[in-house]
Amino acid sequence: MALCALLHTYLPSQIPWKELVSANNSPVDKRRCFELAFSVAEGAGVPTTLQLHDMLNMERPDWNTVMSYITSIYRHFEVDSLSGPAPPSNMTHVVSGTVE
Repeated sequence: MALCALLHTYLPSQIPWKELVSANNSPVDKRRCFELAFSVAEGAGVPTTLQLHDMLNMERPDWNTVMSYITSIYRHFEVDSLSGPAPPSNMTHVVSGTVE
């Protein structure tokens, strides 16, 4: 649920929040929430480093792995988006006047 909430912040049109929670804001379907979060994140360019099975069946998934994934999402939307796309690899040669 938390992953959907985080991604909803950046991609509200892709995370149908009202369909994912009940009247008391509990997740309607935990599996669907994780599947949706992983799918939306991958579609945005954030590779999934978590396993659905682990997230559903472990009482406490590995904290470092979860935090690493959350950090990847944050960096993708907050840090990488500020610097823009990387220039083509031959761009430095074009700028300096030599083209290889």
